[in-house]
Amino acid sequence: MITTTTSRQARKAKGKQELAEKKDAATETYETLSGLLTKAHEAGEVSHDKFERVSTKLRAQFAAEIEQEEDGMDVEKEVPEHLQCMISWAPLLDPVITPGGLTYEKSVILDHLRRGNNFEPVTREPLRADQLYPNKAIRDAVDIYAEEHPECF
Repeated sequence: MITTTTSRQARKAKGKQELAEKKDAATETYETLSGLLTKAHEAGEVSHDKFERVSTKLRAQFAAEIEQEEDGMDVEKEVPEHLQCMISWAPLLDPVITPGGLTYEKSVILDHLRRGNNFEPVTREPLRADQLYPNKAIRDAVDIYAEEHPECF
């Protein structure tokens, strides 16, 4: 589980770094455009009214983009339900499937069985540890989702 946690932290850090880089790029773009507009106004190439109108719109667009980037950094996003364990609601990092076709996080379902609960938690059908098999399809789906949404892991 330590490796999984470390991997999750690395993906989350990468996502935050990417968002910070987008914010830096937006800031650079705004400063460049604002500087060019100011120079054009000072040179008499742009009227005062047009300068004010474009400056206001540019400032609003920049503020909206920065706000969106900051929201992306602050908001914890949720993993879709089909990629979460049905017991812990945590992301499925090592998913296993039962004979009944339900998927659980391996460590969570094994802990459930070790406690003497020899049944599937949802269906209440009898269940043994040797009946659990890796759910590779869900594992692949989690990997793809984690690549696309590192902020969730």
